[in-house]
Amino acid sequence: MREQPSEIKPIDRAIPPHKAQQWHFKIHPYFTKQASNVVRAYIDRFLKKGDTVLDPFCGTGVTAIESLSSKRKTINVDLAPLAIFLTKQTCIAPVDLKSFQKSFDKLKGTLSETIKFVREASDRKVEEYEIKEWYPRNVRLPSNSDFALVEDLFDKRQLIVLSKLLKEIEKIKDPVIKDLMKFVFSGTIARANLTYNLSTTRGEARLGDGGSSVFAQYRYWKPKRKVVLDVWDRFEYRFECVRKAKEASNKLIGDFYKEEDTFKAYIESATNLSEFIKEKSIDYIYTDPPYGAHIAYLDLTTMWDAWLGFKIKEEDRKLEVIEGGDQKHTKEDYLNLLNQSIVEMYKVLKKDAWLSLVFQHKEAWLWYAIKDAAKDAGFEYVNTVTQPTHTTSIHKKKNPLKVLGGQLIINFKKSKSLYSGIETEALPAMKVILNAAEREIIRTGGATLEEIMQSVVPELFEAKLIDKFALKTAGDISELLTKEFDLGIDDRWHLKKENENRIGHYLPTRDKIRYYLISFLRREKKADFDTIVTSILPFLINEHQPPPKKDILDVLKKIAVSRNGRLWELKRPEEIFTQITI
Repeated sequence: MREQPSEIKPIDRAIPPHKAQQWHFKIHPYFTKQASNVVRAYIDRFLKKGDTVLDPFCGTGVTAIESLSSKRKTINVDLAPLAIFLTKQTCIAPVDLKSFQKSFDKLKGTLSETIKFVREASDRKVEEYEIKEWYPRNVRLPSNSDFALVEDLFDKRQLIVLSKLLKEIEKIKDPVIKDLMKFVFSGTIARANLTYNLSTTRGEARLGDGGSSVFAQYRYWKPKRKVVLDVWDRFEYRFECVRKAKEASNKLIGDFYKEEDTFKAYIESATNLSEFIKEKSIDYIYTDPPYGAHIAYLDLTTMWDAWLGFKIKEEDRKLEVIEGGDQKHTKEDYLNLLNQSIVEMYKVLKKDAWLSLVFQHKEAWLWYAIKDAAKDAGFEYVNTVTQPTHTTSIHKKKNPLKVLGGQLIINFKKSKSLYSGIETEALPAMKVILNAAEREIIRTGGATLEEIMQSVVPELFEAKLIDKFALKTAGDISELLTKEFDLGIDDRWHLKKENENRIGHYLPTRDKIRYYLISFLRREKKADFDTIVTSILPFLINEHQPPPKKDILDVLKKIAVSRNGRLWELKRPEEIFTQITI
């Protein structure tokens, strides 16, 4: 039986991201993507099968993908027509793969002469070639671009193939297959354009050697070295990626996908959700809103909009929740639009339902602004989790407390409870750091610096100490930890020997047992039950009777496994720490 909403406990620990392993990872490039297994964990925690999850800033639809795969309904909202198109094409299932392949083969045969011409013809013959097919002309790019028009983004050889290819795709009669081929085409132009930056200085461009500056620089930037990728090579590669992905979606989503039932998508603004979504109808919201002036999505999708015929109204551009861009939104504009969106999320959520909001921004004021906006809307703040991503910047390494190496996921609940945010400006930063470090060390039986930081950063945010008091370097953190903890040969921080037998003063006995078991087995790798008990019992007496062996065995079974019926060894970290709530 599913827990009642009031009994659901939010995720309070980081989840190792596995983005590159997902079946849809290579299906189409985009500016930002969430790790699917992280999104799935949140959906599984807050929803039962058949419930509905909303993503008001859906991007390429990772929330939708994981919702449908786990048999939850999904509603997706985004102002960018490209985002909604990509979300639908990634999720649509089941797809007739034989028909998909047949259409590709027909395109290949029809375009064979054109492909041969652009590969073999001299520059003079290419220059003299008259392109009779349609392609976007005189469409201006954003003001920060190094190119003036969309057509300037392509070499003539590329334009010849792209215009012919799109014309032939439009002739496909099956609307599902036609849109999937446009999806393949869309992924093709993502790299087969003159913003392509080759990541190596030697040799010819090969698949996977570089990428478009649109996704790296967040503008239409012109590389110093001109690289003209072969359009058909890219289209063929992209088709194979999509074909394999649709094999997976046919199995994982299958006939659960039903438009306007299990799957809904709207090209709309998150600032007016209640105009097209019934109030108090949504079971859960997971979303990753835009942040700051880094990515102006509607500006950046100009190339795709021009080729695929997507129209964006000026009034929609004014509602885009960004700072900057060609609309020159101010910080105040951005905050007002974000606040409106949070109010709308509150309206459409059911009572006692949850909102998980991904935060990734270098400035702490925005984190506080989001908390305040949610509070004003009626949400109860519950907790914040540091969620790692795949890379750590140099800036993050130099300033571990002030720069997010990953993301924060903020959990709110729609309830009538009083706001529960921590308001402790007077609490010294060092005390916050040491308290969080000690809890993490006990929880994990010895913690790495990175694991400690994942606990420390949210608490400094909550205590409003992240900017004013935060230490600046990893060396400073280590020096502070050295005063209270020992750094072991395993590069993990542990309680000092003289403090080990005092942890029971405020911890339940089983939490104390867990600490010593994890620490012992991490050090010894494997041990029999008698050795384990005799090794940790001296630390568990603490002026009381030692715990019975049954208690030790019960905890041991949760964190360790015996593969030969005699020796115990630790389970995988993800199996251990998802159970722990210290």
